[in-house]
Amino acid sequence: MHSLAHGAGRKWGRTECKGRLAAKYTATQLSRTELGSRVICRDKQLIFEEAPQAYKSAESVVQCLGRPD
Repeated sequence: MHSLAHGAGRKWGRTECKGRLAAKYTATQLSRTELGSRVICRDKQLIFEEAPQAYKSAESVVQCLGRPD
């Protein structure tokens, strides 16, 4: 069975996200996706915590699984 620990896809901890992202993005910028849709969230801190930039690529997470023997 292949599995990863919960949170394995995060680049940074939740408390670290706003500090890293606030210098580059506003909450308004993060509330728009690359596809043009909107993120609806009243909690502005959560927008920073869940921003796509706060996560590793899917490829790097899958590499953590390794190869089965």
